[in-house]
Order: sequence, then structure tokens, then C-alpha cells
Amino acid sequence: LLLLWRLILPFIASHVVAAHVDTVLVLGGDRQRELSAICEGVPRGVRRVVLSSGALAEEEARRAVASKPYTVIIDRRAVDTLSNFTTVVDDLVAAGVRHVRVTTSPEHAQRAFALAHIILRSRGLQVTCIHTPHFAHLNAHEPILWTARDVVRACLYVVLGLDVAESALARRHPERLRDRQEWLAGQGPKYALCKRLRDV
Repeated sequence: LLLLWRLILPFIASHVVAAHVDTVLVLGGDRQRELSAICEGVPRGVRRVVLSSGALAEEEARRAVASKPYTVIIDRRAVDTLSNFTTVVDDLVAAGVRHVRVTTSPEHAQRAFALAHIILRSRGLQVTCIHTPHFAHLNAHEPILWTARDVVRACLYVVLGLDVAESALARRHPERLRDRQEWLAGQGPKYALCKRLRDV
């Protein structure tokens, strides 16, 4: 019952008042896909794009959108698909974001969009999901078991506030956690995504 309450109540609340998309969240993984998403997948009126653990360097992303009316913010705390959302959701809420457009590749979409709806809507955010421009014609899909596994993890995260598979992920991909720690160390102790979002 607690799980249903935590999942369903914010989901209903996020539909009460329709809000235009004010932030785009691009899930990283491929340089060309990321360039397509940040240059052509941003709707009119959006002022900020968050690229979660992407392949693009910060300077390259800045140059790509130099003539655009929005800012790209790179956040490298995510180490897998679930943490693409869990690392940013509280910052999005704290920055006053109301409606997030999630953009990723077609083969990744089934799993990513399911997690987006669970994690982001659990905090009352509205969610729209689209494929990366120019890649939407691709028809590959990840195994359904990957989606089922991560949906369970996402639901437990909403209830417990932690990722029950984090220790297993650390054993399987220690380099990802190392890269995250190195990036955070370079940002300094006062790094806060919500502040960067509010400053845009």
C-alpha cells in the first residue's frame, strides 16, 4: 500500500496542472546522438538542457549550442540508466522545474522512459519522452528483462530512497564509480546542479 501511495499520488498530482516543457534531460551514451539531441531536440521556450553523463566534453557542448537560446549543463554523476534520473530528480525539483522532456536513443527508450515516469513523476514532475532526432527510425530494443529489473529497482528507490543494486554495480563497473568521483572532485565541494539550473 505504501508503494502504491508513493507512486500513484505524485503521478496524479503531476497531471493536475499542465505545464510546458521547461527542461530537457538528455541521457548520454553516444557523441553524435547527444549532439543531435542538444541541437535539434529542444522545444521552443526551453532555457536549459541537462546532459546526464554524456560523451560530449563541456566545451564541445557549449560550442554546439552557442547560437541557441538555451544552456547545456553537463552532470556526470550517473553511472547507469536508473541513476540518470535519481542523481538529478531532487535538483530539478529544487530548481523549480515542472515539466521534463527526456531524450534518448530508440534502443534504450523502453527502459529509460519507464524509469523516467517512475522516478520523475514520484516527485510530482510532468514527463514527456522522445527519441533522439534522426535516430527515431531505428527499431532495436533492449531485452525486456533489463526493463523489468530496473523498474523493480526504481520502485524500491521511490519507497526506500536508495538503490538496492548499488553495491553490485560497484563490483561490476568500478570504473564508472571512479569516473564519477573524479568528476565530482573536479567540481569542488560546493557543486549543486540545482544552483546551476536556477542560474540559467
